[in-house]
Amino acid sequence: MWRESLCIGVDVIDAQHKKLFDEVAKLVNEVRISGTADKEKCISAIHFLKEYALSHFDDEEAYLRSINYTELESHKKLHESFVETLLEHRAIMEQSNFATKDVKKFVGMLAAWLLYHVAHEDLYYTVDKSKKAHVQNISIEDIVLSSISNVLKTTVNFGTSSIKIVDSHNETFSESVTLKANFSGSAVGYFIITYPISFVNRLLSDVLSFVTKAIDDMEMSSLFEITNVIGRNICEKISQSQNVSFNIKPAILVSKSTLPSDKKFAVDTGKGIIEVAVAISFQVN
Repeated sequence: MWRESLCIGVDVIDAQHKKLFDEVAKLVNEVRISGTADKEKCISAIHFLKEYALSHFDDEEAYLRSINYTELESHKKLHESFVETLLEHRAIMEQSNFATKDVKKFVGMLAAWLLYHVAHEDLYYTVDKSKKAHVQNISIEDIVLSSISNVLKTTVNFGTSSIKIVDSHNETFSESVTLKANFSGSAVGYFIITYPISFVNRLLSDVLSFVTKAIDDMEMSSLFEITNVIGRNICEKISQSQNVSFNIKPAILVSKSTLPSDKKFAVDTGKGIIEVAVAISFQVN
């Protein structure tokens, strides 16, 4: 899972990131190889991850204060949200006595979250903020393309410089997964994305660092997290473009027939074709 391109150039932070990746990789392999969840190993791993993550977040936030990082508060909220999510998953696993399906969901989410957080959010504070993308007067389609490109490139190292909308393609989507997330707050609407199974396998092989042959609870949890991150990117960019504030709910699994033919468009990611639909309208107070 760890790759040198994830280094931010701050030795102590890079060493801590690598340790977190190593521990998550151990948990991924434990569940993958055994096919079951060892309760005591899971409890031990979760305790370590919680304590180590809290210590790491403290160190990282101290570093950000030392460089006068202007978006420290936003970054702290990401850390707080992760700890909350970790505790929510722990409660679910404890309630089910660490049922394998719940452990797999936790591990899949954890792998995808850590990759994106380090590859994008943490690397971002080492970049010149004057280069931050300007999102005023950008079309919804361009925002969607930018968000998908950003997440795939940073999370799974896909080369997505040529990502584009295409009018025709050979993908049948006969075997596919469709996820939908609804907007809430001052905007109503949805974001839907359909992934061919072959694309999902390539995607998650990069996230989980092993060749996936079947999509189980761990793989689906990673896919949900990646989709949620794309959705949050879209939400953030539209909010900036339209000068409004709204949220997006976690993605849910839906039928492909949910994808409206009049709003969908095909996206060539460079690694496969996916279909996307976005509909949004803003509430007037």
